[in-house]
Amino acid sequence: MIGAYIMNWPRWVLSGSLYGLIMGVVGLIGDLTASMLKRDAGFKDSGNILPGHGGLLDRCDSYLLTAPIAFLYIKYVVPLFQRLI
Repeated sequence: MIGAYIMNWPRWVLSGSLYGLIMGVVGLIGDLTASMLKRDAGFKDSGNILPGHGGLLDRCDSYLLTAPIAFLYIKYVVPLFQRLI
C-alpha cells in the first residue's frame, strides 16, 4: 500500500492491497511451478552458482509469472480504480 501511495495510484489503499494479494499468490504459484519444472527436467540443484541460497534459479523463479501479471495489473486494472466513486 505504501508503494501504491508513493506512485500516486488512484484509491491507493484498495489498489495497493489488491496488488499485494495478487502478487503474493502468483509469486507462490510461480515458485512452485518452476520447482516442478526443474524436478521434471532433472535440474533441481543449481546451488553451485549462488551457494547458500538454494541456487540462482530459486532466487528468480517466482518472477516468471509475477512480471507479466504485474504489467497487466498496472496497465489495465489500476486505471479502472480511477473510475470508482
